[in-house]
Amino acid sequence: STSYSPFYSCKNITKITVPQYVVSDNVYASYVFYNSRGSIKTIAYSGQIDYIGPNAFNGFTALTTGGIDLIPATVTSIKNNAFSNCSSIPYIVIPHSVTSIGSSAFSNCTGAQSLTMMGDLLTTIGSSAFSSCSSIPTVSIPEGVTTVGDCAFQYCTSLNVVYLPSTLNYISNSTGSSYAPFYSCKNITKITVPQYVVGGNVNACNVFSDSRSKIKEVYLNGNVSSINNNSFSGFSDVTFYFYGSVPSGEPWGASNINIVQL
Repeated sequence: STSYSPFYSCKNITKITVPQYVVSDNVYASYVFYNSRGSIKTIAYSGQIDYIGPNAFNGFTALTTGGIDLIPATVTSIKNNAFSNCSSIPYIVIPHSVTSIGSSAFSNCTGAQSLTMMGDLLTTIGSSAFSSCSSIPTVSIPEGVTTVGDCAFQYCTSLNVVYLPSTLNYISNSTGSSYAPFYSCKNITKITVPQYVVGGNVNACNVFSDSRSKIKEVYLNGNVSSINNNSFSGFSDVTFYFYGSVPSGEPWGASNINIVQL
């Protein structure tokens, strides 16, 4: 991140083509083009790309490449801060091949209008992975994902629909904390949640923290056999949709609820 960068202060570069080596664990395009990143709109790759390394394109604020041109279908992991602060990316597509998304991988991608996560190989979404992606309206986490890190989608202020898979076995449950994965996503109106998020040691009211007030539709993903007494504390005027039998203990901390069996 110094004037020793080979393309330091080449501020008229608009397109680059880079190999795996320049987006690896030890070499970052963000440093190779340090102080020249702000004008680069298009990226392409030479040769096969197996992963996008940490900080690879961090701070490429003019980048408008999206979809499989941004993340090729050969990529298996997207590492920490890989596309952080790429505020002009128009949309994000995570291809079928990806198994993990690192911490802050897409944080502050404020221009992204959609997020698509494909396939069933993805297992891990790191902390703050999509934080402050303030234009994304829907998050549908695919079945197969087991871990959603702290703050993963915090400050996604346009978010209104959330789907959480039945395969989850870790998501932040810190009471009243900004570590909540959907902290300050205050326009959410509809959620789909599995057994893990409503029973045992996890409560939906903690997962959605201060983003509960507009949630009016709650779909229970799969066969939900039990719900903690206060799992939906702070939810009001909500309709719960069950695909199987309705567990006892209603209203589970919520107020003024309706129940629909599908």
